[in-house]
Amino acid sequence: MDLRLIALDLDGTTLNSQGKVSPYTKEILEKALSKGILVVIASGRALSAIPEDILNIRGLKYIITSNGSSIFELPDSRRIYANDMKPGVVMSVLAIMQDTHFPFEVFIGGHAYTMQAYYDCPTDFGVPERMNHYVQTTRTPISDMPDFMMKHCNEIEGIDMIVPDMPKKQQLITALSQISNLYITSSESYYIEMASGSVSKASALHALAAQFHITPKQVMAFGDSDNDIELLSYAGCGVAMKNATSNLLKAASAVTRSNNEDGVAFYLESFL
Repeated sequence: MDLRLIALDLDGTTLNSQGKVSPYTKEILEKALSKGILVVIASGRALSAIPEDILNIRGLKYIITSNGSSIFELPDSRRIYANDMKPGVVMSVLAIMQDTHFPFEVFIGGHAYTMQAYYDCPTDFGVPERMNHYVQTTRTPISDMPDFMMKHCNEIEGIDMIVPDMPKKQQLITALSQISNLYITSSESYYIEMASGSVSKASALHALAAQFHITPKQVMAFGDSDNDIELLSYAGCGVAMKNATSNLLKAASAVTRSNNEDGVAFYLESFL
């Protein structure tokens, strides 16, 4: 394979269950970068939620965030690609969300904002214990989220809704799917993640790859969740983690070890 670009999901893929990059994975990624291969992070996270372990990878320059709504260039975190939601779409989503008791959050300019009650105690809303630290270290609490969203409706990268009730989640996805120009995906069972209709990790990666005259056949991508399906389908070599969802495993051209077994580094090493 003429490998010129490696695209990496974070949670459940490059990061282990402790949210860390292992020394082995860091070593292999830095080796790839030293050989002139472009390494690109492609995450559903906002820029402000990208772990220091990732930012400390020597030579890393590009991060796709909010499931493809933005591309930021390091080290100055300059936003070089933007595909924000249309104000009318934001308002249509808000109308549906306000009729529920589920918390929601928005991404604006690389920062994540969430409802005060969810920020104070995420587990009260049915998410795992580990989310307490994650939310409280990566989100800014907002007392009146609907008002905040209306004031910033022309600059929203993405919207997340936290719905641990699976039947309710499916009902909401069905309702939200009636909104035109809305992309809906999920990286965790309790998330509904939304962005502009033309957004995906793949569309952002395609825009970046084109700047370097890199074709899909020269791209290797790694992921574990449904929000990585377009990414792995785009890449010449789409690699699913052993811990991936069944939908992603179907879309992958290869499978590697789990994220807790350095699956990314294990698969990549033979190509370097």
